[in-house]
Amino acid sequence: MSSVLSKFCGYCPVKILGVKIGMLSGAYLLIKRGVVIIAISDEFQNKPISKEAERYNASLSASLDILDYIGEVGRGATLAELRHALKLNKSRVMRLCGTLCMKGYLSYDAEMEFYSLGPRLLTLGKVYERTASCIGILRPVLEEIEEKLHETISFHVRRGDRRFCLCAVESRSQVRYIMNEGSESRYPFGSIWKVLMAYGTEELRQQIYSETPFQPETPFSAVTREALEKVVAYTLDRGYCLTDGDHDVGSMGISFPVFNSDGSLKGVLCLSGVTERMTDEVINRAVPYLREQAKRLSRLLEGLVIRV
Repeated sequence: MSSVLSKFCGYCPVKILGVKIGMLSGAYLLIKRGVVIIAISDEFQNKPISKEAERYNASLSASLDILDYIGEVGRGATLAELRHALKLNKSRVMRLCGTLCMKGYLSYDAEMEFYSLGPRLLTLGKVYERTASCIGILRPVLEEIEEKLHETISFHVRRGDRRFCLCAVESRSQVRYIMNEGSESRYPFGSIWKVLMAYGTEELRQQIYSETPFQPETPFSAVTREALEKVVAYTLDRGYCLTDGDHDVGSMGISFPVFNSDGSLKGVLCLSGVTERMTDEVINRAVPYLREQAKRLSRLLEGLVIRV
């Protein structure tokens, strides 16, 4: 039998061996010796993603938004709260939360009627901690720094418009600065972001400057372009950034850059403490020590790619 090549311009049902496999448009059917071979044209391959596929992506995105929201508020959330925060209808939130509960990513308290993060996330977090080699390098160094300076110490990397806490060791003092691993914060507040701005890309700095003035988080927040430029210049001049009450009143941060071997910024080492304890004597002792520890981390983390 000779080959027959035909073009179907409209939508048409296609069958192979009597089994309907779907509707194709712009498909060529090559019929050779009684066997149907489908060749999809470039016109068909380059069509945009269908609305059906977009709906599936939107559902996954909404599910992750639920987990992110509960993680950010740091407590359980009611159905009504999730609906309001994520702008989703009640039935959709119920379906998404039900699926997440079934898979262990959420837990539901029937008595209190709120959803909280589930044990599956802890399992995955522990797997990440075991398999991310940088955590094994960071934690012993941060523990050593905390033992010497007695304040909360942490390591951060940039993730888009947020700083991400990759590893943290909190002070053992009863009154201390709390820094949760996995926590995020949008620019430009705090000493960490000032280092990210100073040693990051020009594109990042201009993006942040273009959004000024920001709504201040405290009376001491740097929110104008002029104020931020001064802090960035101060950071580049001294090689670190010290802020007092820029992000939280009553707390002080001292942050140092950690570099890749090519001189680009890998992350930020930050000491966070209660302002009352951060005296000039403490700061003068901490700054040279933290500078050496940041250099040490640059050497220890050399060659390691941190993905967040």
